[in-house]
Amino acid sequence: MADSNDSKKKRDFGISRLMGLPYLAAFTKSITGSAREMIKPRQSEREETFEEAVTRLQLTEEDIQKRKKQFLNLAISFGVFAFVVLCYTVYLFWNGHILAGILGVAVTIMILTQVFRYHFWHFQMKKRKLGCTLKEWLKS
Repeated sequence: MADSNDSKKKRDFGISRLMGLPYLAAFTKSITGSAREMIKPRQSEREETFEEAVTRLQLTEEDIQKRKKQFLNLAISFGVFAFVVLCYTVYLFWNGHILAGILGVAVTIMILTQVFRYHFWHFQMKKRKLGCTLKEWLKS
């Protein structure tokens, strides 16, 4: 009887193991955790005004203007790049390359997040106010 049990254990591969379900479950959990971390905004380490930050970082007016210009130039550069990628994405869809087009849409969205980031930082420096809201940015 012991022989019968041993041979049964050797033949029982386990469908879940065979299909890799434990691996898929761990992978899915990892991906969802990463997505949550990317979506959840980080909390600021300190609450301070623009003037307090300028004093703490020992910035001159020239430094602020230079940084403002850099952020605006980066936003424009990424915007142009996003437009080029979007045009290529339309071309891909037009020629029937659906999967490549979907990837192009994803890349365009990623680039546009950078446009928003740098333009928002430029906006905060222009307004000389930290912690501006999306509503304030949209109204300007």
